[in-house]
Amino acid sequence: MPDPTPKCPLCKSNRRVHPEGSRAFFCFDCKMGFDNDPDEGGDYATGDPSRRLTREEGRRRGRR
Repeated sequence: MPDPTPKCPLCKSNRRVHPEGSRAFFCFDCKMGFDNDPDEGGDYATGDPSRRLTREEGRRRGRR
C-alpha cells in the first residue's frame, strides 16, 4: 500500500512530514509548510516566490 504522505518539495523526503489540515502538510526537517499538490501554482518553500514563476516560464518555453 503506497504511503499517503507526500514528499517535501524542498528536501524530497516524507520522513518528518505531518498533516496539518485537510490538504496542508508541514516538514519538520525544513520547517516548511506546503500543500499536497505543490505544482498547482502555490508559492512554497524557497523563500523566493519568484522562483516558481521562473520555473513555470521555463516549462512553457520547453513546450514550444
